[in-house]
Amino acid sequence: MYVVVFLISSSSVNPPSSGCPGKSGYLSEDVAEKLDYQPGVFTVERHIRGKWVCKCCERIVQAPVAPHIIDKGLPTTGLLAQVLVAKYLDHLPLYRQEAIFERAGHAISRSTLAQWVW
Repeated sequence: MYVVVFLISSSSVNPPSSGCPGKSGYLSEDVAEKLDYQPGVFTVERHIRGKWVCKCCERIVQAPVAPHIIDKGLPTTGLLAQVLVAKYLDHLPLYRQEAIFERAGHAISRSTLAQWVW
């Protein structure tokens, strides 16, 4: 399994505009992980978004969240496409896909797969 890091903004990059002319200081960061699948390889995408605080107006500024195929969900478009193609074109039931993902080291339950399909 590989980890791919997407650094949306960091302390070395200019902070998002808050509309305030004051200086911004780096506060912390939020990390979101997504599971992607390319044939034979699982990858984890880590999206890191920095937070800044404006010292003059005491306001926190952060880059917006990138849109996801399923809000606050684990899968990327590649993993979701794999599940749908395996189910509807390859006629592979979800319980078999669950076992395949389990062998690859990822415990994705059948009920979760069913929610992605609906």
